[in-house]
Amino acid sequence: MKDTISEEDLYVDVSKTQLEREIANKGNEITLLQEQLQAQDKKMEAMMEIMKALQLEVKLKNKEIVVVQ
Repeated sequence: MKDTISEEDLYVDVSKTQLEREIANKGNEITLLQEQLQAQDKKMEAMMEIMKALQLEVKLKNKEIVVVQ
């Protein structure tokens, strides 16, 4: 006689619903973390642009000082 019980049958009752809920929660957490990471990436890019502009400004001011002397 062959065993007809599948692995899914072992998760009957509350445990299957609980596992599905936990999987959905983890998926939501991953989505939220991805959104936060994308937001941080955008902020980092903006900060890099500001730093580049400030570095250029410093270079230009240093050249002005050299020329004036």
